[in-house]
Amino acid sequence: MENNTATDLNENSIEKTEPPQKATDQDQSGTTKLESDIKVSEKKQSDRSEVKSSNIKKANPAPTKDQSNPANQITPYKTAMLDRKNQAMLANSAELASVTFNKGIIAEKAAENYITQKQYQSATKKYEEAQKHFNDASVQSKNAEEGAKEQIIGIILQLKNIQKDLRPQHSSMTEYRDAENLRKKGEQYNNEGKYLFAYNSYTAAVSLYQKTVQIRITQTEKIHGAIEGYARALENKSIEGSGYIHDSYETELQEEWQPFFKLAEDITIGMDIHDIEFDNNKASVFVDVVMKYSGAGGSGEKNRWKFELTESGTDWLISKISKAN
Repeated sequence: MENNTATDLNENSIEKTEPPQKATDQDQSGTTKLESDIKVSEKKQSDRSEVKSSNIKKANPAPTKDQSNPANQITPYKTAMLDRKNQAMLANSAELASVTFNKGIIAEKAAENYITQKQYQSATKKYEEAQKHFNDASVQSKNAEEGAKEQIIGIILQLKNIQKDLRPQHSSMTEYRDAENLRKKGEQYNNEGKYLFAYNSYTAAVSLYQKTVQIRITQTEKIHGAIEGYARALENKSIEGSGYIHDSYETELQEEWQPFFKLAEDITIGMDIHDIEFDNNKASVFVDVVMKYSGAGGSGEKNRWKFELTESGTDWLISKISKAN
């Protein structure tokens, strides 16, 4: 009896006790648990990657100009026009080729007006027109500079030759001072390589120097004429109304010479006129005078007189006469 009880207990223990499951237990599909866990993990990573990729695709792209917009399409034409305009300005076209350059300015302004009116096709044509004018102006300016560069040596030689005819008496003249300023500007432009500006300044200076010399020649001739006219008036005993003396001075001279005129006859006068000193519209000159006559003493004596004259309109008139010795 005791042996049967022990046997029953052992059998029950065997039936209720189960061995532990292995880590490699398979599911019904034949996949192990470890393999299943790996697949789940990989799927989660794949899902996250797809979400991230999806988010990137949905992000807004960087904004770009709408090339179909006419306002944007006109930009290259304006840029090209401005480039030619800058080149023309560097070539001094506003001064050297002003007519053509101004045509470019007018076309540029017309283009801007068309843009304001949203007439882009017309604006484009005007920008192209302005570009052409600025380009032509630049070419004209460069050609002018080259031409002036070839001629500038000749005008400088001409300038030196005319300066040989200048005298200290010319320095008080407005024309002379203006010529000097132009000559200095010409030298500055020449040093800067602005040959057309230099040529124009030198040419204007030469013209004014020539005018200075000619004016002094003409004025000298008129002064000589006034002094010689005065001598003829003395010979004729008719100072008043001679036309070579200021009205206010004529009567005074006539009264001064009247006693001599009553005594002297057959008056002849020889004169040696020296260099004239100019001071703006006034001049003074020393004259050696020899008077010959009959009926009074002192005939044939040599005297030195100082004549002072004033420019009056186109003439020079005697305003004072005094003895210098």
